[in-house]
Amino acid sequence: MVELLAPAGDLEKLRTAFLYGADAVYVGLEGLSLRGAAGSMDGRALREGVFYAHERGKKVYAALNLFARNTDIGAAQKTAALLADAGADAAIVSDPGVFAILRRFAPELPIHISTQANCTNYESAAFWHGLGAKRVVLARELPLTEIAEIRARAPKALELEMFVHGAMCVSYSGRCLISSYLTGRDANRGDCAQPCRWSYSLVEERRPGEYMPVVEDGAGTYLYNAKDLCLIGHLPQVLASGVTSLKIEGRMKSAYYVATVVSAYRAALDDYERAGRGAAAYKPDPALLAEVSKTSHRAFTTGFAFGPADGAAGMVGDRAAHEAGRGAASASGGIGGADGADGEVDGADGGGMQSFAGAAYIRAYDVVAVVRSCDAATCLAEVEQRNRFFAGDAIEVMVPLAGYFCDTVRDLTDVHGTPISAAPHAQMTARLRLSRPVPPGAILRKATSAPSAASVESVTSATSAESAASVPAGRKYLHGDPS
Repeated sequence: MVELLAPAGDLEKLRTAFLYGADAVYVGLEGLSLRGAAGSMDGRALREGVFYAHERGKKVYAALNLFARNTDIGAAQKTAALLADAGADAAIVSDPGVFAILRRFAPELPIHISTQANCTNYESAAFWHGLGAKRVVLARELPLTEIAEIRARAPKALELEMFVHGAMCVSYSGRCLISSYLTGRDANRGDCAQPCRWSYSLVEERRPGEYMPVVEDGAGTYLYNAKDLCLIGHLPQVLASGVTSLKIEGRMKSAYYVATVVSAYRAALDDYERAGRGAAAYKPDPALLAEVSKTSHRAFTTGFAFGPADGAAGMVGDRAAHEAGRGAASASGGIGGADGADGEVDGADGGGMQSFAGAAYIRAYDVVAVVRSCDAATCLAEVEQRNRFFAGDAIEVMVPLAGYFCDTVRDLTDVHGTPISAAPHAQMTARLRLSRPVPPGAILRKATSAPSAASVESVTSATSAESAASVPAGRKYLHGDPS
């Protein structure tokens, strides 16, 4: 079965990812990954995380995917030895020098080639395999037709990994100099300021103070503010490409994001397995699309999966070839086809992969608490607050590997049993009564606004013709009703 790979910026997110259904996680190491602000792990945390994962039959991959300078070489050598000693399952690298260091200082450690290495063809994949790489993380710019060809022509022993969900960079596989040029913060060393998300205006030198928006018509190409990738509605086509691992982006995202997205993709993959891995029998559940929309996200797109978006021809490969590949898909699990429109987007925001409405996140739900314990007989739960909530609030309770149920905040007290009307303080411990018992790690969330039906509709082949009102608010039990 294909691997579901989740981000883990720290130990809490690592535990959450496994609790909600991930098969493996990828973590950053201090100073050597491309997420400098993601709460990267030190040696102690890495060892603890690897031990926790291996106890559960899970895997931990460590990212060392910066482009190293001379001053990084000593740290890379020490880190290679640390990874081998900690028992990490693989290192993710992009720099050939770091690759060579790992071969020398941790020769038994499997190596995965980062998406930063821009692997876009089967010869490149075979090159890395010939050097000893176990896996290649394919460039985000590849359509499924080309991924399938890489699978067919690359060595069979080489594993292929692709991104299926999360933020996308406007630069080719993230190799960008805008942040470094404008702010001095190097994106290729884990410190991107994301200037591609900023709002820009054009000023003519003889008209100071007159700001003109930077826009183009349908014939042009928009460069800034990419939408978020979401392929949960297209799993048969994704799996038909032959990839080994489905990767969720987001080491800088919250534990709630990890829990929600992992849970939804786990449910979708399990649904596909129950359907016998046949596209004809499998129907994407719109409720799962609604579920991933309950995280903080930008408008969704299918990215390059079905070829370049309208107005972006020439960004990857040949447009005619992609169109031919899309038209050749069949109900037996073909790739592309009429099921997958190019660069589908949140309907209110226009076509393509770029968002013109601004860089703000869509945020329809807040996590309010995490369950630390719950009495099976009384359903009295002790929770740790994450955002302010009140007695009487309508909430949804996310249960690991069991979806969610709706409830109301009742019998709210502080840790000493004194009744309170609200839980206003960050990470305070409170108690409340749920309508059914839940395990530790269950998450309480409440709506701040209705999820975007247009965003949900945009990423599924099955709902593209449905009205916004027909998209359900959620699937109460993603993995089967435990009652």
